Amino acid sequence: MSVVGIVAEYNPFHNGHAFHIAKAKELTGADAVVVVMSGDFVQRGEPAIVDKYTRARMALAEGADLVLELPVVYATASAETFAAGAVLLLEKTGIADFICFGSETGEIQEFTSLADTLLAEPEPYQSALKANLERGYSFPKARSLALGNPALLQSPNAVLGLEYCKAIRRYHCRIRPAVIARQYARHDDPRLSGGISSASAIRETMRERIPEEAIPASCADLLRSRYPGQASASPSCPIYLEDCRDILYYQILGHRHELSGYRDISPAIASRMDQAFSETQTIQEYAALIKNKSLTSARINRCFMQLFLGIRKEEFAEAGTESAVCYGRLLGFRERSGDLLRRVQSEGSLSVITKVADGSRILSERRAPRVAHAMWQKDIQASRIYQLLVSSKFQTALPDEYRRAPEHIL
Repeated sequence: MSVVGIVAEYNPFHNGHAFHIAKAKELTGADAVVVVMSGDFVQRGEPAIVDKYTRARMALAEGADLVLELPVVYATASAETFAAGAVLLLEKTGIADFICFGSETGEIQEFTSLADTLLAEPEPYQSALKANLERGYSFPKARSLALGNPALLQSPNAVLGLEYCKAIRRYHCRIRPAVIARQYARHDDPRLSGGISSASAIRETMRERIPEEAIPASCADLLRSRYPGQASASPSCPIYLEDCRDILYYQILGHRHELSGYRDISPAIASRMDQAFSETQTIQEYAALIKNKSLTSARINRCFMQLFLGIRKEEFAEAGTESAVCYGRLLGFRERSGDLLRRVQSEGSLSVITKVADGSRILSERRAPRVAHAMWQKDIQASRIYQLLVSSKFQTALPDEYRRAPEHIL
């Protein structure tokens, strides 16, 4: 049985994601789809708009066979770290033959060639990169200019695809990369176009209503059961970055003199954060005051989220090592795909955690490194913080993480 892996956030699941799953199977000839999905917090530096179990069920309803959670330490990291964690997790399942990603541009040969260049870091590239950084450009812009500003690096989806290819080569993975052309809307298109719209437009529309024209019917049904004003007994979405404000500002006030101890927060960023802070600002206003030529909005939001979740540099310094990726939290599976899960458990080098209560014991039995234990505890804490956000906003409660079983459908 051939298996294709997909790395996703499904924030929320929409028609473009359904197209991606179907096309990935068609392109690679795969019989099954394994998804590595961000949990309750995502790489753009925000909470997910709807909880991870709901999003996992959406994916299963639309063609995924197995959904594993990407640990939050990777899910909220830079593109390079995000991709490395996801690729290693897929590789260590032991069953994924391909990783398939979408891009607005580029053939797979372009991705692999550019990945080789970035891994080799030839001297002309290093010199150009250094010069561009000294001119005050952000790292993504400085890197793009040093490489001759290739069209491939103008799209965030392509940037992630490039990082997947780099990770495959760096860790000598057997997984083969495949790329499909992204259909219709760009990832950040603010307009809801019907058919396939961007996740950004869908999230914005969800402030007012469920955009049923842009998401599969099965996903719309799930959202209706959780969306205010849709006869939901226990509303729990949508959740936005501004819902994090009180906890984030509490963290800033309590750690103003040690902000640079958190991952991705350099001393220079910490200084800007401290100087710009005011309790009366919205998060967006605060971020705008911090932003400059060398800092992207996504980088600032990730800094916020790592502080919000307490992801410290020292504690997770070894998260970038291959041995750190040694467990996978099962979020959902298709009952008819039970053989896949058995294959992961027998052929993979990954401990599959199906019950949260068993996680620490499982990691201890496999003598997992200290950082893996810390990552697991951070996953549980992040889920509980998300539950707190939902409870505060909607006066309802999500089931406790220790009582959640993986989603499953026939």
